Amino acid sequence: MTITITLLFPSSKLMPNRKNGTHWASTVREKEKAKNDGYYAAIAHRNKTIKPGVKIIFYCPDKRKRDLDNLYSAMKATQDGVCHGLNIDDSYFRPVTLDKAIDKSNPRIEMIMEAE
Repeated sequence: MTITITLLFPSSKLMPNRKNGTHWASTVREKEKAKNDGYYAAIAHRNKTIKPGVKIIFYCPDKRKRDLDNLYSAMKATQDGVCHGLNIDDSYFRPVTLDKAIDKSNPRIEMIMEAE
């Protein structure tokens, strides 16, 4: 069985290239919001046995160049929330497959996992 958890596209405040030189406290609220969003999106699947590995697809709002590693870094707090909601450690996600596409009308992140 495949589980897809749909999440909000990461805030630009969480992008590593955008926050260089800013104080860590400037992103605390965004990180907490992302973590909570991930948690509440995942708790519906808490009682399922998740198999290792995850595919993450970033649906970007425009054609701007975005590195996959920056997008993945920006969703670190969200992934922590998802893992908390699933009651697993994020090191369990091996391998991690990243991809991106464009969806102007509905920018989002989809985390796709296999469950038993």
